[in-house]
Amino acid sequence: MVFTAVFHTVSLVQSQRTLSKYGDQSLTDSAESPRELAWKSSAQVALNFSNDFLHITSDEGWTLQPTVFKLHPQSDREYILSMHQQLHCLNNIRIAYLSYHTSRPRLSAEFYAEAEMCIEQIRQHLMCTTDVTLEPTELVMSASGEDMVPGSRGAGVVHRCRDWKGLESALEMVV
Repeated sequence: MVFTAVFHTVSLVQSQRTLSKYGDQSLTDSAESPRELAWKSSAQVALNFSNDFLHITSDEGWTLQPTVFKLHPQSDREYILSMHQQLHCLNNIRIAYLSYHTSRPRLSAEFYAEAEMCIEQIRQHLMCTTDVTLEPTELVMSASGEDMVPGSRGAGVVHRCRDWKGLESALEMVV
């Protein structure tokens, strides 16, 4: 059995900056703030689900080294982008899935618990950043295998999202 995941192709649409509050810290208009610098550098892009596949079993293709940074040089607290944490979580879910469904060695109960927590984190993120792009449906077999129900694969549909490559470039200037 071969498992695959979709890679996404990206092209620039239009730059748009948004300020928001997360926890007890607000994003500010301060040009000196690394957070604001990263936010300003993050343009919106079109995200088109294409047919470029990255095999789920390709450990090398899923490797990610997140950028760790401090908001202030004197601070001991370090940060990473939520996007990096979510990609790390997705990789943990992938590893847990493969260890459960393939001949790979079983992992610790703690790792499976972390993967389960990651599913909840990604669920909350999807709800927080609701994508209201309309996707055409097609009839697919239901989970029970008894009925045909409307479903969507998202292939060929353009989505609007943040330009994460621009965001990472801005972080590299700060670090």
